[in-house]
Amino acid sequence: MINLARTAGMSLSEAWLFSRRSDPFWQKAGFTSADTMALAVALASTHQVQLFTESGQLGREVAWSRKL
Repeated sequence: MINLARTAGMSLSEAWLFSRRSDPFWQKAGFTSADTMALAVALASTHQVQLFTESGQLGREVAWSRKL
């Protein structure tokens, strides 16, 4: 996805994601723990954030980020 976005001319500086059960996997891939609310604000218009917010699940999510 990152290479596809770059090919399309997008400038990317950071990747963010939610994951509750894969901490070692994401840490091994270079991700660090991120502020869940900051991620929710940055991605407020996405389906995932809207679903988590509507279902009350957002408070249980764990956010991760990685500089690209």
